[in-house]
Amino acid sequence: PEVRDALINFAGEFVYSTYLAPSCAAAALAAVERVKGMSAERAELHALSHAWRDGLVEAGFAVPSGDSPIIPLILGDSDVTLKYGHRAPRRRLHGLRHPPAHGARAYRSDPPLAPSRPFSRRAVLVYLRLEGRLVMKIGWIGGWGVSLEEMKVIALAHAPDAEHLIYPPVVGAAENLSGCDAVIAWSLGAHLVLEAGARGVKFPAKVLLFAPFTSFCSEHGKCGKHSETQVKWLRRWIDTDAPAALADFRKRAGLAPLAGDALPYEKEYLQAGLDLLSQPAGISLITFGRQGLNPGWEAYVGDQDTLLNPEGVCQAIAGCHIVGGLGHDLREFLAP
Repeated sequence: PEVRDALINFAGEFVYSTYLAPSCAAAALAAVERVKGMSAERAELHALSHAWRDGLVEAGFAVPSGDSPIIPLILGDSDVTLKYGHRAPRRRLHGLRHPPAHGARAYRSDPPLAPSRPFSRRAVLVYLRLEGRLVMKIGWIGGWGVSLEEMKVIALAHAPDAEHLIYPPVVGAAENLSGCDAVIAWSLGAHLVLEAGARGVKFPAKVLLFAPFTSFCSEHGKCGKHSETQVKWLRRWIDTDAPAALADFRKRAGLAPLAGDALPYEKEYLQAGLDLLSQPAGISLITFGRQGLNPGWEAYVGDQDTLLNPEGVCQAIAGCHIVGGLGHDLREFLAP
Protein backbone atom coordinates (compact mmCIF):
# COMPACT_ATOMS: atom_id res chain seq x y z
CA PRO A 1 0.00 0.00 0.00
CA GLU A 2 2.79 2.44 0.81
CA VAL A 3 4.43 1.95 -2.59
CA ARG A 4 1.09 2.31 -4.33
CA ASP A 5 0.30 5.53 -2.46
CA ALA A 6 3.73 6.91 -3.26
CA LEU A 7 3.33 6.17 -6.96
CA ILE A 8 -0.13 7.68 -7.10
CA ASN A 9 0.92 10.86 -5.35
CA PHE A 10 4.42 11.46 -6.69
CA ALA A 11 5.00 9.45 -9.92
CA GLY A 12 3.63 11.85 -12.55
CA GLU A 13 4.90 9.80 -15.48
CA PHE A 14 2.86 6.86 -14.22
CA VAL A 15 -0.32 8.78 -13.38
CA TYR A 16 -0.38 10.67 -16.70
CA SER A 17 0.77 7.83 -18.97
CA THR A 18 -2.34 8.24 -21.17
CA TYR A 19 -1.31 11.61 -22.58
CA LEU A 20 -0.79 11.96 -26.33
CA ALA A 21 2.63 11.34 -27.74
CA PRO A 22 4.19 14.51 -29.21
CA SER A 23 3.97 13.04 -32.71
CA CYS A 24 0.21 12.50 -32.33
CA ALA A 25 -0.29 16.08 -31.17
CA ALA A 26 1.74 17.37 -34.13
CA ALA A 27 -0.28 15.23 -36.57
CA ALA A 28 -3.55 16.53 -35.08
CA LEU A 29 -2.42 20.16 -35.43
CA ALA A 30 -1.33 19.54 -39.04
CA ALA A 31 -4.70 17.93 -39.78
CA VAL A 32 -6.53 20.96 -38.39
CA GLU A 33 -4.58 23.25 -40.71
CA ARG A 34 -5.31 20.98 -43.67
CA VAL A 35 -9.03 20.82 -42.90
CA LYS A 36 -9.22 24.63 -42.82
CA GLY A 37 -8.44 24.71 -46.55
CA MET A 38 -10.80 21.89 -47.64
CA SER A 39 -14.10 23.77 -47.94
CA ALA A 40 -14.71 22.43 -51.46
CA GLU A 41 -14.06 18.85 -50.38
CA ARG A 42 -16.47 19.19 -47.46
CA ALA A 43 -19.19 20.52 -49.75
CA GLU A 44 -18.63 17.65 -52.18
CA LEU A 45 -18.79 15.08 -49.38
CA HIS A 46 -22.04 16.56 -48.08
CA ALA A 47 -23.47 16.52 -51.61
CA LEU A 48 -22.46 12.86 -52.02
CA SER A 49 -24.09 12.03 -48.72
CA HIS A 50 -27.34 13.65 -49.83
CA ALA A 51 -27.18 11.85 -53.19
CA TRP A 52 -26.68 8.46 -51.54
CA ARG A 53 -29.45 9.10 -49.04
CA ASP A 54 -31.86 10.14 -51.80
CA GLY A 55 -30.96 7.08 -53.86
CA LEU A 56 -31.40 4.73 -50.92
CA VAL A 57 -34.76 6.27 -50.02
CA GLU A 58 -35.91 5.87 -53.64
CA ALA A 59 -34.76 2.26 -53.46
CA GLY A 60 -37.07 1.68 -50.49
CA PHE A 61 -34.67 1.89 -47.53
CA ALA A 62 -35.31 3.72 -44.28
CA VAL A 63 -32.52 6.28 -44.08
CA PRO A 64 -32.35 9.16 -41.56
CA SER A 65 -31.97 12.64 -42.99
CA GLY A 66 -28.74 14.61 -42.68
CA ASP A 67 -25.44 15.05 -44.48
CA SER A 68 -23.06 12.96 -42.39
CA PRO A 69 -20.85 10.64 -44.48
CA ILE A 70 -21.94 7.82 -42.16
CA ILE A 71 -25.37 6.73 -43.41
CA PRO A 72 -27.36 4.26 -41.28
CA LEU A 73 -29.66 1.86 -43.12
CA ILE A 74 -32.55 0.88 -40.86
CA LEU A 75 -33.27 -2.70 -41.89
CA GLY A 76 -35.52 -3.66 -38.99
CA ASP A 77 -34.31 -7.23 -38.55
CA SER A 78 -31.08 -8.54 -37.06
CA ASP A 79 -30.83 -11.52 -39.40
CA VAL A 80 -31.30 -9.33 -42.47
CA THR A 81 -28.71 -6.87 -41.14
CA LEU A 82 -26.15 -9.62 -40.65
CA LYS A 83 -26.91 -11.00 -44.10
CA TYR A 84 -26.08 -7.59 -45.57
CA GLY A 85 -22.85 -7.62 -43.59
CA HIS A 86 -21.78 -10.99 -44.93
CA ARG A 87 -22.76 -10.37 -48.56
CA ALA A 88 -21.53 -6.80 -49.00
CA PRO A 89 -17.80 -7.61 -49.31
CA ARG A 90 -18.56 -10.19 -51.99
CA ARG A 91 -20.32 -7.41 -53.93
CA ARG A 92 -17.21 -5.24 -53.61
CA LEU A 93 -19.15 -2.68 -51.56
CA HIS A 94 -16.23 -1.93 -49.29
CA GLY A 95 -17.75 1.29 -48.01
CA LEU A 96 -20.20 -0.72 -45.92
CA ARG A 97 -19.49 -1.40 -42.25
CA HIS A 98 -20.80 -4.12 -40.00
CA PRO A 99 -23.36 -3.30 -37.31
CA PRO A 100 -21.85 -1.99 -34.06
CA ALA A 101 -23.34 -4.84 -32.06
CA HIS A 102 -24.57 -8.35 -32.78
CA GLY A 103 -28.19 -7.49 -32.09
CA ALA A 104 -28.19 -4.30 -34.14
CA ARG A 105 -30.81 -3.70 -36.79
CA ALA A 106 -29.02 -0.99 -38.75
CA TYR A 107 -26.19 -0.95 -41.20
CA ARG A 108 -23.89 1.91 -42.13
CA SER A 109 -22.81 3.00 -45.57
CA ASP A 110 -19.95 5.37 -46.32
CA PRO A 111 -20.26 6.99 -49.77
CA PRO A 112 -17.02 6.94 -51.79
CA LEU A 113 -15.11 10.21 -51.80
CA ALA A 114 -15.03 10.72 -55.56
CA PRO A 115 -17.22 8.33 -57.55
CA SER A 116 -18.15 8.96 -61.16
CA ARG A 117 -21.87 9.56 -61.41
CA PRO A 118 -22.97 6.44 -63.33
CA PHE A 119 -21.30 4.07 -60.93
CA SER A 120 -22.45 5.72 -57.70
CA ARG A 121 -26.05 5.27 -58.86
CA ARG A 122 -25.26 1.74 -59.96
CA ALA A 123 -24.08 1.01 -56.43
CA VAL A 124 -27.49 2.07 -55.12
CA LEU A 125 -29.08 -0.46 -57.47
CA VAL A 126 -26.73 -3.12 -56.15
CA TYR A 127 -28.09 -2.57 -52.64
CA LEU A 128 -31.47 -3.81 -53.81
CA ARG A 129 -30.17 -7.29 -54.48
CA LEU A 130 -28.01 -7.76 -51.38
CA GLU A 131 -30.76 -9.42 -49.39
CA GLY A 132 -31.64 -12.87 -50.70
CA ARG A 133 -35.38 -12.55 -50.22
CA LEU A 134 -35.59 -9.25 -52.12
CA VAL A 135 -35.52 -9.89 -55.86
CA MET A 136 -35.25 -6.82 -58.02
CA LYS A 137 -37.11 -6.72 -61.33
CA ILE A 138 -35.21 -4.79 -63.99
CA GLY A 139 -36.68 -3.89 -67.36
CA TRP A 140 -34.32 -3.55 -70.33
CA ILE A 141 -34.72 -2.16 -73.85
CA GLY A 142 -31.68 -2.59 -76.05
CA GLY A 143 -30.30 -0.78 -79.05
CA TRP A 144 -31.10 -1.31 -82.71
CA GLY A 145 -29.62 -4.49 -84.16
CA VAL A 146 -28.72 -5.98 -80.75
CA SER A 147 -30.15 -9.40 -79.96
CA LEU A 148 -32.07 -10.34 -76.84
CA GLU A 149 -29.39 -12.92 -76.06
CA GLU A 150 -26.73 -10.21 -76.06
CA MET A 151 -28.88 -8.09 -73.75
CA LYS A 152 -29.45 -11.08 -71.48
CA VAL A 153 -25.70 -11.59 -71.08
CA ILE A 154 -25.28 -7.91 -70.19
CA ALA A 155 -28.22 -7.99 -67.77
CA LEU A 156 -27.02 -11.07 -65.90
CA ALA A 157 -23.50 -9.72 -65.66
CA HIS A 158 -24.85 -6.48 -64.18
CA ALA A 159 -27.38 -8.01 -61.78
CA PRO A 160 -27.12 -11.81 -61.53
CA ASP A 161 -29.69 -12.11 -58.74
CA ALA A 162 -32.37 -9.94 -60.35
CA GLU A 163 -35.36 -10.85 -62.48
CA HIS A 164 -34.90 -9.40 -65.96
CA LEU A 165 -37.56 -8.36 -68.47
CA ILE A 166 -35.84 -7.72 -71.81
CA TYR A 167 -37.39 -6.22 -74.94
CA PRO A 168 -36.03 -5.29 -78.36
CA PRO A 169 -36.40 -1.61 -79.30
CA VAL A 170 -39.88 -1.77 -80.79
CA VAL A 171 -42.91 0.47 -80.43
CA GLY A 172 -44.82 -0.44 -77.28
CA ALA A 173 -41.87 -1.99 -75.44
CA ALA A 174 -41.46 0.92 -73.01
CA GLU A 175 -45.07 0.69 -71.85
CA ASN A 176 -44.46 -2.89 -70.71
CA LEU A 177 -41.83 -1.82 -68.14
CA SER A 178 -44.06 0.17 -65.78
CA GLY A 179 -44.24 -2.73 -63.31
CA CYS A 180 -40.45 -3.07 -62.91
CA ASP A 181 -38.34 -1.78 -60.04
CA ALA A 182 -35.91 -0.12 -62.44
CA VAL A 183 -35.54 0.47 -66.16
CA ILE A 184 -32.30 0.45 -68.15
CA ALA A 185 -32.63 1.58 -71.75
CA TRP A 186 -29.94 1.99 -74.39
CA SER A 187 -29.74 3.90 -77.67
CA LEU A 188 -33.00 3.41 -79.59
CA GLY A 189 -34.43 1.82 -76.44
CA ALA A 190 -33.60 4.99 -74.50
CA HIS A 191 -35.28 7.04 -77.22
CA LEU A 192 -38.44 4.93 -76.85
CA VAL A 193 -38.46 5.44 -73.07
CA LEU A 194 -38.07 9.21 -73.51
CA GLU A 195 -40.86 9.26 -76.07
CA ALA A 196 -43.13 7.24 -73.79
CA GLY A 197 -42.29 9.55 -70.88
CA ALA A 198 -43.26 12.53 -73.03
CA ARG A 199 -46.65 10.88 -73.56
CA GLY A 200 -47.14 10.51 -69.81
CA VAL A 201 -46.31 6.81 -69.43
CA LYS A 202 -45.43 6.14 -65.77
CA PHE A 203 -42.10 4.48 -65.07
CA PRO A 204 -40.41 3.17 -61.90
CA ALA A 205 -38.46 5.49 -59.62
CA LYS A 206 -35.20 4.34 -61.24
CA VAL A 207 -34.63 4.93 -64.95
CA LEU A 208 -31.13 4.82 -66.46
CA LEU A 209 -30.68 5.91 -70.06
CA PHE A 210 -27.45 5.20 -71.95
CA ALA A 211 -26.60 6.78 -75.32
CA PRO A 212 -30.05 8.44 -75.51
CA PHE A 213 -31.28 10.88 -78.13
CA THR A 214 -34.43 12.72 -79.12
CA SER A 215 -33.70 12.78 -82.89
CA PHE A 216 -31.06 10.50 -84.38
CA CYS A 217 -30.40 12.09 -87.78
CA SER A 218 -28.02 15.03 -87.97
CA GLU A 219 -30.40 17.29 -89.92
CA HIS A 220 -33.15 16.82 -87.31
CA GLY A 221 -31.16 18.21 -84.40
CA LYS A 222 -27.75 18.07 -82.78
CA CYS A 223 -27.90 14.55 -81.27
CA GLY A 224 -26.76 12.44 -84.21
CA LYS A 225 -23.72 12.31 -86.46
CA HIS A 226 -25.35 10.52 -89.41
CA SER A 227 -27.82 11.82 -91.96
CA GLU A 228 -31.34 10.73 -92.77
CA THR A 229 -30.06 9.62 -96.18
CA GLN A 230 -27.61 7.22 -94.52
CA VAL A 231 -30.34 5.76 -92.31
CA LYS A 232 -32.69 5.25 -95.26
CA TRP A 233 -29.87 3.70 -97.25
CA LEU A 234 -29.31 1.23 -94.39
CA ARG A 235 -33.05 0.54 -94.43
CA ARG A 236 -32.87 -0.47 -98.12
CA TRP A 237 -29.77 -2.55 -97.44
CA ILE A 238 -31.64 -4.46 -94.71
CA ASP A 239 -34.23 -5.37 -97.35
CA THR A 240 -31.64 -6.87 -99.69
CA ASP A 241 -28.83 -8.19 -97.44
CA ALA A 242 -29.65 -7.89 -93.76
CA PRO A 243 -26.54 -9.70 -92.37
CA ALA A 244 -24.18 -7.43 -94.33
CA ALA A 245 -26.12 -4.31 -93.33
CA LEU A 246 -26.04 -5.29 -89.67
CA ALA A 247 -22.34 -6.07 -89.80
CA ASP A 248 -21.61 -2.64 -91.29
CA PHE A 249 -23.76 -0.84 -88.72
CA ARG A 250 -22.26 -2.66 -85.75
CA LYS A 251 -18.75 -1.88 -86.97
CA ARG A 252 -19.62 1.82 -87.28
CA ALA A 253 -21.19 1.77 -83.79
CA GLY A 254 -18.16 0.09 -82.22
CA LEU A 255 -20.07 -3.10 -81.38
CA ALA A 256 -18.76 -6.64 -81.68
CA PRO A 257 -19.95 -8.50 -84.81
CA LEU A 258 -22.84 -10.91 -84.56
CA ALA A 259 -22.02 -14.60 -84.56
CA GLY A 260 -23.27 -16.11 -87.79
CA ASP A 261 -25.89 -14.73 -90.18
CA ALA A 262 -28.91 -15.05 -87.87
CA LEU A 263 -30.81 -11.80 -87.36
CA PRO A 264 -30.90 -10.39 -83.80
CA TYR A 265 -34.70 -10.22 -83.96
CA GLU A 266 -37.42 -10.16 -86.63
CA LYS A 267 -36.61 -8.32 -89.85
CA GLU A 268 -39.82 -6.32 -89.72
CA TYR A 269 -38.78 -4.89 -86.35
CA LEU A 270 -35.34 -4.01 -87.71
CA GLN A 271 -37.04 -2.13 -90.54
CA ALA A 272 -39.46 -0.41 -88.17
CA GLY A 273 -36.55 0.64 -85.95
CA LEU A 274 -34.78 2.31 -88.86
CA ASP A 275 -38.04 4.07 -89.75
CA LEU A 276 -38.07 5.48 -86.22
CA LEU A 277 -34.43 6.54 -86.45
CA SER A 278 -35.09 8.44 -89.68
CA GLN A 279 -37.92 10.52 -88.21
CA PRO A 280 -37.52 13.85 -86.40
CA ALA A 281 -38.66 14.10 -82.79
CA GLY A 282 -42.15 15.45 -82.17
CA ILE A 283 -42.70 18.66 -80.25
CA SER A 284 -43.76 16.79 -77.10
CA LEU A 285 -40.51 14.80 -77.02
CA ILE A 286 -38.41 17.89 -77.71
CA THR A 287 -40.13 19.72 -74.85
CA PHE A 288 -39.83 16.72 -72.54
CA GLY A 289 -36.09 16.48 -73.16
CA ARG A 290 -35.39 20.17 -72.72
CA GLN A 291 -37.35 20.53 -69.49
CA GLY A 292 -35.00 18.15 -67.70
CA LEU A 293 -35.09 14.54 -66.58
CA ASN A 294 -37.74 13.36 -64.16
CA PRO A 295 -36.67 12.71 -60.53
CA GLY A 296 -34.92 9.34 -60.38
CA TRP A 297 -34.00 9.43 -64.08
CA GLU A 298 -30.39 9.63 -65.21
CA ALA A 299 -28.87 9.76 -68.68
CA TYR A 300 -25.30 9.22 -69.91
CA VAL A 301 -23.55 9.49 -73.25
CA GLY A 302 -19.91 8.68 -74.01
CA ASP A 303 -17.58 11.33 -75.37
CA GLN A 304 -16.21 8.74 -77.84
CA ASP A 305 -19.63 7.77 -79.25
CA THR A 306 -19.33 7.26 -83.02
CA LEU A 307 -23.07 7.62 -83.63
CA LEU A 308 -24.02 10.48 -81.32
CA ASN A 309 -22.79 13.99 -80.67
CA PRO A 310 -22.48 14.09 -76.85
CA GLU A 311 -22.75 17.88 -76.55
CA GLY A 312 -25.84 17.86 -78.76
CA VAL A 313 -27.40 15.06 -76.71
CA CYS A 314 -26.90 17.06 -73.52
CA GLN A 315 -28.50 20.10 -75.11
CA ALA A 316 -31.52 18.06 -76.20
CA ILE A 317 -31.79 16.14 -72.91
CA ALA A 318 -31.21 18.49 -70.01
CA GLY A 319 -29.38 16.75 -67.18
CA CYS A 320 -27.62 14.17 -69.37
CA HIS A 321 -23.98 13.54 -68.39
CA ILE A 322 -21.03 13.03 -70.72
CA VAL A 323 -18.77 10.17 -69.62
CA GLY A 324 -15.15 10.38 -70.71
CA GLY A 325 -13.52 7.53 -72.59
CA LEU A 326 -16.74 5.66 -73.43
CA GLY A 327 -18.33 4.96 -76.79
CA HIS A 328 -21.76 3.66 -77.79
CA ASP A 329 -21.52 0.15 -76.32
CA LEU A 330 -23.73 -0.41 -73.27
CA ARG A 331 -21.20 -2.82 -71.79
CA GLU A 332 -18.73 0.01 -71.40
CA PHE A 333 -21.13 1.96 -69.20
CA LEU A 334 -21.97 -1.02 -67.00
CA ALA A 335 -18.42 -2.38 -66.64
CA PRO A 336 -17.31 -2.71 -62.97
